[in-house]
Amino acid sequence: SRILDFAQRIAATGKNVNLTTAQILGLAASVLSMGFESELGATAVGQALIKIQEAVVTGGRELEIIAQTAGLTVREFSDLWRQDALAAFTAFAGGIGQQGENAALVIREIGLEGFRAINVLQALGRGEDILRSSTDRASAALEANTALQEEFGKRANTAAADATRTWN
Repeated sequence: SRILDFAQRIAATGKNVNLTTAQILGLAASVLSMGFESELGATAVGQALIKIQEAVVTGGRELEIIAQTAGLTVREFSDLWRQDALAAFTAFAGGIGQQGENAALVIREIGLEGFRAINVLQALGRGEDILRSSTDRASAALEANTALQEEFGKRANTAAADATRTWN
């Protein structure tokens, strides 16, 4: 239920930056597995996603800092963001994780304030592998659930047809 709470809190933001449901759930699982409460984690992640989206749309110094932190050029980061926002976010978080004591300065330079953003982004950066694996697992689980629902639907339709034929 905590994962769903987190996902509901960032669903609109996630959809605005083209995250899939599986990516949102994977992001939720990874943030929560690092010990953050859903409200705190979702607020920090949501603010970071919005800030990155704004930077990609408007360009400028903040986008340069974000791209450099992610280890990419501005063009590479912008292209990646448009193709796979979670991959770009993960690259940025990974870069934050490598900043050490300078992480808070980088986060503030792009316009994010407060301990929430700093703590969550640093944790995600240090746990970049957890973020990737949580998202992969969420995608696989969602695909398996979808396949299961489709199979159930086929069987339910067949059972309904059989019952109708028997009744008639």
